[in-house]
Amino acid sequence: MTRDVLVVGAGVAGLVAARRLVDRGVRVRVLEASGRIGGRVRTHRFPGGAAVDLGAMRLPPESHRTLALVEELGLGARLRPFRTMFGHADDVVLRPTGPVRVADAGPVLAAEARGLAGRPLDERRAGALGWLVAVVDALGPPEARRSVRADAPAIAAGLSDDVPGGPAGLAGRLRGDDDLRGRCGAGLAGFVLDLASELDPALCTLEGGLGVLTDRLAAGLPVELDRPVVGIAAADDHVTVTTADGYRSVHDAVVCTAPVPVLRTMSLFGLPTGDHELVATTPYGAATKVGVALRAPVRPTGGGSFVGGVARQLYLPDAVPGRAAAALAGYAIAEDAEGLGALPADERHARVLADVDRALPGFTDLVVGTASVAWADEPWARGCVARRPARLRGTRRLAFAGEHTADRPAWVESAVASAVAAVDQVVRSPRP
Repeated sequence: MTRDVLVVGAGVAGLVAARRLVDRGVRVRVLEASGRIGGRVRTHRFPGGAAVDLGAMRLPPESHRTLALVEELGLGARLRPFRTMFGHADDVVLRPTGPVRVADAGPVLAAEARGLAGRPLDERRAGALGWLVAVVDALGPPEARRSVRADAPAIAAGLSDDVPGGPAGLAGRLRGDDDLRGRCGAGLAGFVLDLASELDPALCTLEGGLGVLTDRLAAGLPVELDRPVVGIAAADDHVTVTTADGYRSVHDAVVCTAPVPVLRTMSLFGLPTGDHELVATTPYGAATKVGVALRAPVRPTGGGSFVGGVARQLYLPDAVPGRAAAALAGYAIAEDAEGLGALPADERHARVLADVDRALPGFTDLVVGTASVAWADEPWARGCVARRPARLRGTRRLAFAGEHTADRPAWVESAVASAVAAVDQVVRSPRP
């Protein structure tokens, strides 16, 4: 049986793998390249205690492994609803005519949909299609936004009498309707599952941010920070790991959770040819987030608004009496994130706040602190999410884990599931 395993990376996947290995009686070390644990879970805490997630921030209800882990770690009482995009009547939908409240958006969106559909639509179908366009505009990358407009006539032709309305209605129907999803071009079809998950009213998060989860996972584990790995060589009976200081260590097995762009910077030996190809070719997307501390909550109940501009998405949490308030004032992905992330931090923050203030006048007056992360510029991430799964096979002694290796990149659940699978892979390998 494997007795000595090195885990590369102290994000969710690495920490889960390390805990499960310890549970099996395996000796474990965890090497983390950066000076912090959490990987792409990054909860920023402002002076005064306000917290905002600048990385992963929500858990869909189908995150069964993650939610079980939350309970296992004694964090179940800290689960809270995550107020998602357009979940509140006072959330804002930016349209070409200007910002409009969710409660008032139906007729505006239906009129847009009729212009895109190329055919007459009754109120129900027009409303459903209009909301789909609005949510893709808010949540989707530019490719999906172009696709939903090009696909609108085909989608409209396939709408049934019972198509559900509201922001999440048609997105949810697309997830479960193969015929309707088949009417979408590649730019939209590849985004449908994530779109439906992001709009799910049962989304949850943790009080204090998802960093609470990684902090609890790391407790008691032998994690060494500021230890970048620069080389991994897999042999039949061992794996050799080289760190940036030139030190080499030999292990029964290794679980590597480094993101693909970071793997590209390493010397990798002994992998299947297909793995080398995946490392070289898997595309990554960017994300940039701007969080703010507030002197007071904007309103009692949170929600998500599409404010456009460079800010794109705004998320307000529920107000909690006696607790400092914060908000995610800007969240951009893909090409939008690259442009926002390229700005100096002060300019980035100022432009995001200007965009939010146009949609929610007076918002800037509440801001008392700002913080942001451009994930494409983080040296130990070099991006936010794999644009397609990198199903790295590894070897019997070298397993890869992380959201990028799973069918649904970007979600915490994928990181957890991949870590469990990686542990099974290396623990089954015979001890030399």
